[in-house]
Amino acid sequence: CKCLHREYLYLHCMKEKTCPKCGRKFICNHENIAECQCASVLLSTNARKYIADNYSDCLCANCLKEIADNYR
Repeated sequence: CKCLHREYLYLHCMKEKTCPKCGRKFICNHENIAECQCASVLLSTNARKYIADNYSDCLCANCLKEIADNYR
């Protein structure tokens, strides 16, 4: 049953995190990165370097988009 599968995924594979940049809570799907909220944001090499140099955990999609816009 897909409902049980989705529930399993939510309980065991997705994590609620707090964005270290803005403090918003979001769901991270680190076990299936293609379906994670961050997968929709395209980041340049410079944006990736900025994030790696300044943050040690996932950022929310809004902050990723903001960084992507600033580091095109």
